[in-house]
Amino acid sequence: MKIGSPKRGKAFRSLIYAARLAFTAYWFRIVHVTASSDNEPAIDEALSGEEEHYWLILRESERRMQMHYANIVLAIIFAVFLHGCVGVYYVSEKPAPLNDAIYLLKPNGADVTLGPAYQQGRDPHVAPDGSLFYAKPISGIYQIHRNGVQVTNSPNNKRNPVYRNGWLAYEEETSTGKKIGYKQMPGGPEIATPVDVSGGLAFFDNGQKIVFARDDGVYWAPFNPIGVGMRIMACGQTPPSGCGNPVVSHNGQMLAFVWYQGLAPGWIYNIEVRKIGTWDLIIRIPKGALCPSPGCPGTYVIETLGSLDFSPDDEWLYVTARVSGAAGSSSQSRQELFQIKVGGVNPERLLNNTIPDYHPATKLFYWLP
Repeated sequence: MKIGSPKRGKAFRSLIYAARLAFTAYWFRIVHVTASSDNEPAIDEALSGEEEHYWLILRESERRMQMHYANIVLAIIFAVFLHGCVGVYYVSEKPAPLNDAIYLLKPNGADVTLGPAYQQGRDPHVAPDGSLFYAKPISGIYQIHRNGVQVTNSPNNKRNPVYRNGWLAYEEETSTGKKIGYKQMPGGPEIATPVDVSGGLAFFDNGQKIVFARDDGVYWAPFNPIGVGMRIMACGQTPPSGCGNPVVSHNGQMLAFVWYQGLAPGWIYNIEVRKIGTWDLIIRIPKGALCPSPGCPGTYVIETLGSLDFSPDDEWLYVTARVSGAAGSSSQSRQELFQIKVGGVNPERLLNNTIPDYHPATKLFYWLP
């Protein structure tokens, strides 16, 4: 990845800026205060009595003012570091000894394993409190985990976890199809619902409502208890089409999801970004937008779009795309990770491994992990 990418550029610019401010603070606190102290004996010798008393008061006031300014500079340094830098969790089907697992793409561009607890992990989701939720098979049944600890137990496969304000929701496979299930964390019972879901879900309105995808559209409903879903966009039209992978921006103002339609000579895939509440279209990003002009490097072709996530500042979308013609793969077709501005510009391919990488989930780090 380039130094100027949103994951690294801001962090490195902040380090440089903070170093300059730190030097300024050091020079201001040490040099100026020391210089003032060095001049004190000569000045004090020329004063006596009431004049010396007032001079001492003035000198102390100057010192406090200097310390005040220096503390302001240090506060600025702290604020600069607070904006942090972005890491991306994702699923990678790496061969042994690393194995099929959830990995972290660090802000410096390195991808690292998270350890045995995350092997065979799927559907990573970063909660607002920074916890990492994911699905992992236990005795052949996918259960939801939080930071390496299993948190569900009922004998149904569960996928696509989302968490907000103490509530965990997920897709659950039942005898009558995929339904929304949920529970209160940490020890509440697992609650089954009759609400159909087939393509992911997400909380919005501070956890009071939930959005989810079905074969025929994207819906929203009140949460706990989950009410009757109201359709945001119809997707089950002719020719065959569908929607999936809804995700809500961190500021709670945007909904993004994948919309696809079967038309000759091939399937059309777009990312829809809509305004929460009115559901008005903000922008539609076609799959071809992930190819930098004049075309995709290495002659690969974007075939389909998959799971999504917003960057912590909501300025970028992280996207799974299946590409064909990708070198190094026996099938010449695999899933890859991309990032693109919400405005549909400045696409960048994040990884170029020879195995599938997919399902990005971003996290803001206040240090370099």
